[in-house]
Amino acid sequence: MVEGSDHSKVNYVQSYGIRNAKGEPLTKDTVMYGASLTKTVFVYTVMQLVDQGKLKLDTPIKDDLDKPLPT
Repeated sequence: MVEGSDHSKVNYVQSYGIRNAKGEPLTKDTVMYGASLTKTVFVYTVMQLVDQGKLKLDTPIKDDLDKPLPT
């Protein structure tokens, strides 16, 4: 979306690519599985915190928490 165009409403939606081994095309309603992508984003974020000195990889996570996880 371009700011200011049609009051910030979506003007155009299109999908490109195939969705499976049969070669069926992606549609606007195709649900994409993103679990592996979220792992990568999480690890990248954690490593940024390590680089900033906010986390240490050798420290158990429980030592960085104010309360235990179940609470």
